[in-house]
Amino acid sequence: MSPRFDLDAVFAPDDYIYFFETLLTDEVSDEEAALAAVLLGVDRGTEVLDLGCGYGRIAIRLARLGAAVTGLDRSRGFLERAARDAVAAGVDVEWVESDMRMLPWAEEFDRVLMWGSTFGIGDDAGNAAVLDAAFRVLRPGGRILVDVVNRDRALRRPLPATVNIERDTDWLSDRWDFDPETGRSETDRTIVRGTATRTMHFSMRLFTPPDLGRHLEAAGFEVLGVYDEQGTPGSLEAGSSDAHRLLMVAAKP
Repeated sequence: MSPRFDLDAVFAPDDYIYFFETLLTDEVSDEEAALAAVLLGVDRGTEVLDLGCGYGRIAIRLARLGAAVTGLDRSRGFLERAARDAVAAGVDVEWVESDMRMLPWAEEFDRVLMWGSTFGIGDDAGNAAVLDAAFRVLRPGGRILVDVVNRDRALRRPLPATVNIERDTDWLSDRWDFDPETGRSETDRTIVRGTATRTMHFSMRLFTPPDLGRHLEAAGFEVLGVYDEQGTPGSLEAGSSDAHRLLMVAAKP
């Protein structure tokens, strides 16, 4: 049975941006984009595909560095916001509305970026299809950077766990648990804005470094390195149990 993920509700642009921009500030986004550029080796003119680009906060910043960026997302609302922000930033980014599993290119890009846990939404077959598509659109020698939650660190907290985000009198609450049989987190989200209350559910595959490495290698990639959210190198065999994020760079031979 496919994992339940209420995509349209979880990624409703108005609610998502309203709450998460309190955490994903300009300073945070600047730091994340700079790290992604360093780990991927993005230079002026590098052709980058940002998969699951959301409202473009990383894609726009990579374009500011001189990269030729294409941002892809399934949400038209996110892409409309991204297009407005790109104009305001004075950069040119190509925005594409599409499913990550069905990319309309072959050997078109030097780099592929999957930032902010955009990988792991699907079931195992769907996740494999995303990496197969990413492999196909990269030129030989191209690189991919995948950023996901570090499973071992996430599971160190008592479960089920609750995470809250408050903005003025509104709030978002995530209550999540882990299913060891599927390797997935299962989250119930409640959003209260004004007098309206919305509930939704989403499921994410959580990865250890060896597990993520196996997925990349199964798609044909060669793993080059594993890092934490600060860009500190770790071990493919173990990684860092203290890291909140797991960042892995791999290359297409």
